[in-house]
Amino acid sequence: VRDSGLNFNPRIEEGDGGVVVVPIPKVSMETRKTLARQLGKAAEASRQRVRRIRRAAQDVVKKGKDGKLEGVSKDDAFRVGKDIDSVTEEVVTLLNRKVEEKQDSVMAV
Repeated sequence: VRDSGLNFNPRIEEGDGGVVVVPIPKVSMETRKTLARQLGKAAEASRQRVRRIRRAAQDVVKKGKDGKLEGVSKDDAFRVGKDIDSVTEEVVTLLNRKVEEKQDSVMAV
């Protein structure tokens, strides 16, 4: 909890049988900006994961287009490749929208 970067400083109350107390500091504008930055970094990591998944799927599609997969025609592989691209674009757009909404809510006072 202490290493989370959120300025939490837990302590143990000795009189109450070892209860852990975590006082939560007031959120300053600097803290809000830091959280918004962390959201942006997490979003970029998610976008990279989506792109890696897309690339792996497109590699399989490429094998289908080259005729290296049995039972998959070139037309089917081409169609699936377009579907993968459209789904990837939808996911990235949704991610961007959600991150922007969350950053706006974090920055709201």
